[in-house]
Amino acid sequence: MAQLPTEAAGAAAGVLLYSCISETCSLLMLWLTWSHHEQFTYVACVAYFTLLSTTASIIQQVHDIITWRDMLREQFNNKILNPNNPEQAIANGSVGVDLALYYIQYYCYNVEAMFVMFWAIALAQSVYKLNERGKLKRLLNKLNAAGKVIAVLFPLCTILLLRIPALQDQFIPFILVADLPLMLSLAVGCGTMLAILIRYIQSRRKLTTFNASYGDSSQSGARHTDTTASFSTSKAHLPRRSVYDRWLMGRFTIAFLALSIFEVTNTLFQLSSINNNKKDAELAEPDFSLERAKATFALFLPGVTPGIFLFIIFGTTKSCRTLMVETFTLRRWRKLREEKRNKATVDPVGFRDVRKPLPPLPKTHWADEVHGESIQMGAPRSKSASESNLSDEGPILPIMKNDRIYHPREVHKSPWKSPASWRDEAEPF
Repeated sequence: MAQLPTEAAGAAAGVLLYSCISETCSLLMLWLTWSHHEQFTYVACVAYFTLLSTTASIIQQVHDIITWRDMLREQFNNKILNPNNPEQAIANGSVGVDLALYYIQYYCYNVEAMFVMFWAIALAQSVYKLNERGKLKRLLNKLNAAGKVIAVLFPLCTILLLRIPALQDQFIPFILVADLPLMLSLAVGCGTMLAILIRYIQSRRKLTTFNASYGDSSQSGARHTDTTASFSTSKAHLPRRSVYDRWLMGRFTIAFLALSIFEVTNTLFQLSSINNNKKDAELAEPDFSLERAKATFALFLPGVTPGIFLFIIFGTTKSCRTLMVETFTLRRWRKLREEKRNKATVDPVGFRDVRKPLPPLPKTHWADEVHGESIQMGAPRSKSASESNLSDEGPILPIMKNDRIYHPREVHKSPWKSPASWRDEAEPF
């Protein structure tokens, strides 16, 4: 039975529902990237870890709801035994299962930040056309591929360092190591975004367009093409449907701003944890108040928000919207939508819509003529050769057989290759 106070059940349910929505958004984003064969791009990599972090957060929330009072007692006893442990500042005093789940989430946050940093570097390379210079292009491709590996391994090393007892005895070094990936990604990301902004201003002064798009991002193994950008006076042409569109730079800028906000939120979370530790140190028993319960579950919101932001920013492109409409809408609705679109695209002059099939031919007014090596549906018979309209149109329906049909008096240009025996062939129009 859940130990959470009844008055706080509404807040906990709201946070849990919000987390489930974020989980769904991460799954949708992964489905979109895989449907576009972009399962190893930066957006897909970020989506993998938003899904993992949100899943860990949901598990921790359910665990806290069920074992609320026992969890607070364990945290209170841990704070009494280790009052100066800096780990309590980043984990809000979590112990046991909660501590393991929190470290999984914290690791995912750092990985997401590192992916955004390396993505910004790749965008800067394409904006300055560094990836179009022969040997330098091959070197940068290898560095970008290595960057994705570093984005996964470097935060893992920092998390493992946090478990060293010698480091836990020093507050400032512990906090610096814990926040190193986030601070590094924010600093490098700001520098690269500033460089891209400078390039954009220069392109506007030269009256050229600033196009940044994700190139052919289909992968074969570990080899694939990433971000490309161009400065030209014409519009960029995308070879195929992709998760990205011509607003990639604007979308990425919004994502980077979201990362900056998350860094500020993470700092506020650490300050809140320090204040909670100070308050608990003055108490004789754990704080089971309603305000504490609401504040605890409210702190889960920033950690699960990246999944929603990722879908809103990169899952709302035209190709993604089209794919979702084609997949999730009912077949009858899609059929009505296509019929409405077909009616709207009818030529006002009265020409036939080429997407509609031809009407059946009136067989009673048509005759077959046999001559040569094939059989072909000819024009309607008329009383004289001068009344025939065959010279105005090509053959309608070729039927490949051993005989060929043609009109001896009114020879016309056939869309298929004529045999050498046809010498009296009319000039093309």
